[in-house]
Amino acid sequence: MMNTNRSFLVRVIVDYRAPFSDPIQANQGDMVTLDPRRETNIPGWVWCMNESGRSGWVPKAYVEIQGTSGKMLCSYDAIELTVGVGNILTVHKEESEFYWVTNQNGQHGWVPVSHVEPFEDKESLIENQEAS
Repeated sequence: MMNTNRSFLVRVIVDYRAPFSDPIQANQGDMVTLDPRRETNIPGWVWCMNESGRSGWVPKAYVEIQGTSGKMLCSYDAIELTVGVGNILTVHKEESEFYWVTNQNGQHGWVPVSHVEPFEDKESLIENQEAS
């Protein structure tokens, strides 16, 4: 898991629709069941089901895998955000080609790194240069 030292802004360049309405959540120490038959083209993810039956993709780095079972090494929420082109997001961390972000309405969730680009508020940059 790559935690950024500081937050930064990105702009959405490709619309993204959250695929799961009731994603998996798990706390550190929880046991999960893995389904090795489910595969994704994005490296670093495993399909897991928590003890209450909710399933979804979990970063492989977050699970101590023991065959088809696993123990969560940290808490995890698989909530993804639906975002549109032009939305500005604050990135807090990166994991396996996804960013954990906050949108301008204060909602948190994951979005694919491939759907955003770095954003610098040009007006703020001009104001900072003028103040120098």
